[in-house]
Amino acid sequence: MFASFTPVETVQLGKWIATPTYQGMRATESPFYRAYWLAKKIGRPDADAIELLLPAIWSAKEEDRDNPNRPRTSRYQRVLISAVEMAPTEVSVDDRVWLQGQAANARREMGEFAAAERMRRRAEEAIPQTTRPALATYLQKLKVVIARKDRSDEPLDMIPEVQAAIACKNKKPLDDFSRSYCSRPEIAKIFAS
Repeated sequence: MFASFTPVETVQLGKWIATPTYQGMRATESPFYRAYWLAKKIGRPDADAIELLLPAIWSAKEEDRDNPNRPRTSRYQRVLISAVEMAPTEVSVDDRVWLQGQAANARREMGEFAAAERMRRRAEEAIPQTTRPALATYLQKLKVVIARKDRSDEPLDMIPEVQAAIACKNKKPLDDFSRSYCSRPEIAKIFAS
């Protein structure tokens, strides 16, 4: 979990790791999902526990890459969405907005565009109370991608331009948006270098 543990938490971790449930998960779940499960069991703050689902989803995408149904990715995304929706009010506004944005993004990737936009708007309503200006930028970019009904893992207009240029160079753009984006002079200039 890449964290420090109190002596009490260390005892609790030992107890939970020894359970048949956890031992069974060792063969079926990603290390990050197991870390999420353990964090919940030992009472780590909700936002900290939920955030562990993000790398679990990223690793699941790699495992699911040859399966268009993306079973593990979708399952972890559903866990993320549910955890965010059930997060207690004690979660700070910054963490809540960030996690709602991530859950909205998960819904977008799953093709649930109306639900994604509702969750994104709910996060956006709290922007005036946040201390992280980048959250507003992220949510505005996400709005455009949701409206476009883009299910891709890394929409070109949501990643840094250099990364987008590399994607444009390495993978032939298949849809109208990607072709248009990749033909922009500033993008072409990056990968021409």
